[in-house]
Amino acid sequence: MSDTPSPSPPAPTPLTDQALARLRKLADGNGFAPDAIKLFGSEERLYTIKGMSRLMPYSEPQPQTAGKSAGGKNRKILPNFAAMRAEIEQQVTIFGTRSDWVPAALKELQAKPSGGWGLNEEKIPLPDYTMYFSASEPCTACRGQKMVACESCNGHGYAICSLCNGNRYETCPACQGFGYLNGQQDQPCMTCSNSPIILNGFRCVTCHKCNGSGQMVCPTCNGRRGTTCPTCKGVGTISENVTLVCGFEPRFTIAAEGLPSGLRRGLDRLGIAKLGNGHADIAVVAPPPAAEDTQPESDNLTMAEEDARQSVARKTPQAEQHYEAQIPYADMRMDFAGKKALVSVFGKRGVLLGVPAFLDTAAETAREALRAAAKGKAHLSAALSMRLMRDALTLVVAGQYDAKNLRKIYPYGLSAQTAQEIISEMHLALKSITRLVRGVVATSCGIASGGLFWMLFATPFGATFRRLFPMPFTPVADFAPLLIALLLSWIVLSVSTSVALRRQFKGLKINALQKTGKTGYAMMGSIITLFFSIAILAPNKPNWLVLLLRNN
Repeated sequence: MSDTPSPSPPAPTPLTDQALARLRKLADGNGFAPDAIKLFGSEERLYTIKGMSRLMPYSEPQPQTAGKSAGGKNRKILPNFAAMRAEIEQQVTIFGTRSDWVPAALKELQAKPSGGWGLNEEKIPLPDYTMYFSASEPCTACRGQKMVACESCNGHGYAICSLCNGNRYETCPACQGFGYLNGQQDQPCMTCSNSPIILNGFRCVTCHKCNGSGQMVCPTCNGRRGTTCPTCKGVGTISENVTLVCGFEPRFTIAAEGLPSGLRRGLDRLGIAKLGNGHADIAVVAPPPAAEDTQPESDNLTMAEEDARQSVARKTPQAEQHYEAQIPYADMRMDFAGKKALVSVFGKRGVLLGVPAFLDTAAETAREALRAAAKGKAHLSAALSMRLMRDALTLVVAGQYDAKNLRKIYPYGLSAQTAQEIISEMHLALKSITRLVRGVVATSCGIASGGLFWMLFATPFGATFRRLFPMPFTPVADFAPLLIALLLSWIVLSVSTSVALRRQFKGLKINALQKTGKTGYAMMGSIITLFFSIAILAPNKPNWLVLLLRNN
């Protein structure tokens, strides 16, 4: 025998214990013995990921709604638009080179979740540095006069008379220009008999609308010769208001050298920005010591060169926020009932990677029973021995048919394909259970609806009922019972399906309204067919049907 002592088992660690407990909990009650999940070794460490946000200034001019006055304490009123544009360009340049905004930016960034960890190229405005500009110029359309020449009268204030078209005379209204009354030439018109004016063969009199002037006050401008300027709305000036939004954009980078490949894969899947959602401890830290200055010594520079260097240093502020994220990670060598696997677990929430789909295999017997129940060849209870199937049943009877809901309960060990298969077949199995009830209820609803339609079209009651409505509303009186029968039948069928499920699965939360499947569609189609068939065959056909048959 060898005198070499046997290796001691790996020391338990919190992250490893947490992951192992979660996997065994998923296995418990699902045909997979929790003890079959074994841990052979674990390497757990706390890794540090360093991050840095470099704060870059930005300035964006944003035109405001016309007529809306720019406000704020940083407001400037300029004499004209050119001066305002020049001032805005100058302020953009100035803000890009100043550094007094950095403390306010760091305060804004630290107020973000996790101190702004992971924020990248997100524009964050600084209200105290936002500026407002206003400028006005005389209106180019009216030249400050507030009015423009009237287009109807070309600025004259009057227009050609619309009655006489500027001829100053109108056809005699008494005799219509014939010169005599009532078609009798021996009765001369006294209105135009003394008027010598004859136009186009008709006797005319002085136009009463313009009093013979041929002109009238312009109806558009009422003689003012102009209308309110549409460009400036009668103000005489045009104003522009611009808000110069000043703020910063964080440019986030990380330094993650020396991380194991499993942790890198986990971070790629999760996303660096989401580490602050409870996966890691993130803290804002002091910046590292400044690197040794590589610029030439001042003694070797001329005075002009030194001034230029200091000027550049003043104009290029370096605003940075530094972070450290502490994230636990473990590589676990595991055995799932004889199947070896390397499982990675990272973060305080214990996100797992590399877990084999052990529940797919463990649930194979229950899945076979579920398939048989879906085809109506076996009872569903044979498949409900597994907790996984009972959870799927709970979701389906509650109307949750998305396999993602089952994957939320079993995020590990169950493949997406198997989850979708279980949900789909569970739905079919429930339809198989309620098929008889749905068939009986659908048939009963069809018979009841047929009786209602027969009473409406083939008995004196129907004629009496239709006489209660005016003639234009008779079709409404006929079709309203059809709509009521369809609605009530669907509700009765849906509720009956729910009641059947409640009796079968007591204690489960089951929606009051359940899907009725093809049985429901067949019932609705049968009711509509009965309605028209009875209406056509009835001795006392409704008027709308008689007209329809006659036209065809």
